[in-house]
Amino acid sequence: MSEQAKSNLSQKIFTVLKRLATVAISAVLVIAVILVWPLITQSGPAKYANIDDHFKYASIGGEPTSGIPYWIWKVLPTMFPDKLPGEGYSSLGFIQEPDQDLPIGFAKSSYLGLDVVTQNCATCHVGSVRTTPDSIPQIISTMPSNTVDLEGYIKFVSEVPLEPQFSAREMMPAIEAMGAQLNPLEKLIYRYIAIPRTRDALIAQASKFTFLERESAYGPGRVDTFTPYKALRFNFPVDQLDDSELNGISDFPSIWQQGPREGMQLHWDGNNTSVDERNNSAALALVTPTNINFDAIYRIKDWLWELSAPAYPYAVDETLASTGQTLFQNSCASCHAFNGPDVGKVVPLEEIGTDPARLNSYTYELASNQYTLGRNRSRALILSQKRPIDCSEEVSVWIKPFSFMLNAKLSKGLPSPIKSNRAEI
Repeated sequence: MSEQAKSNLSQKIFTVLKRLATVAISAVLVIAVILVWPLITQSGPAKYANIDDHFKYASIGGEPTSGIPYWIWKVLPTMFPDKLPGEGYSSLGFIQEPDQDLPIGFAKSSYLGLDVVTQNCATCHVGSVRTTPDSIPQIISTMPSNTVDLEGYIKFVSEVPLEPQFSAREMMPAIEAMGAQLNPLEKLIYRYIAIPRTRDALIAQASKFTFLERESAYGPGRVDTFTPYKALRFNFPVDQLDDSELNGISDFPSIWQQGPREGMQLHWDGNNTSVDERNNSAALALVTPTNINFDAIYRIKDWLWELSAPAYPYAVDETLASTGQTLFQNSCASCHAFNGPDVGKVVPLEEIGTDPARLNSYTYELASNQYTLGRNRSRALILSQKRPIDCSEEVSVWIKPFSFMLNAKLSKGLPSPIKSNRAEI
């Protein structure tokens, strides 16, 4: 074969190989786009037309900071049953409706292409009643979550990442055994990113909840509001908190009929007069000022504004009810009926005689940090008020939380607790 023929043959082979390489690379790119495109485009919370479903299952934000990848969250009770008092998350008092994937109070969203689980308002504000221990519970939205052991849940997700089984080698087979149909790219993300990062994030979060060892047990339907706030939102050194700041544990409240409460001293201790500010500050137990979903929060707020209290679910003895009504009007209504002269007002602790622990937990340092939330975030404040944006407007803070409590404390000197709320609002 002549040199010219050899050269032509080599050129043809090179051309064929170049075309094959181009086809191979194109095929790889097409496959990559097919796998990656859903990760890029499928992002956002699940939507619910029914307002009650929205309240129980929709996200209020928090996916970037507190979202747990869906399949990791689902497999934890299966892999670590010894860390729970019974079977699954229901053993912690979370209500599982038969036609729903997640318990009430948990939301499923897509974030950066992966489904993640967050918590919402219903974690603390959906409860149940039953006639006998064996009766099917009747679920009532906006009542206190009387069965939820929130401390138990916190301890569960704090303990499991310390176990050696919390690894891709152990978790991936368990996830697949649950029926997860992950594509090859999702498997790689779970194995090399989601599982290691979730483990690290839960361990870091657990380090902020060490104060639980120094507190009384919450029990079902109760929570310490301010200490987790200090740890999660402001990175307070919880191991250095004074014992007097701990045990500010209180019941979850009912949240129906919010409209008449505007202007009252809200929460158990009368720490705010704005329903909007109260809602935003309460949401920050689960989200941050940068990822709160205002649309979701305000849809709930509008629903609650005129939502009546649920009807009593059992038969009423009219004779006893008439006697009880007279007793209520004479002994209770002044503080516990909307037309009562003292409802929604704050009275001195020495008069009401209630537990001062929650107020002790609300310190000047916490108030000072809360006043920095969303500094110069005028857009966030304006969006929260649902009005047009004026770019020339300057707003120093996103919310002014607990201003009444702070002013009350400053007027008397710190750190003495001097006020407590008299009415259940």
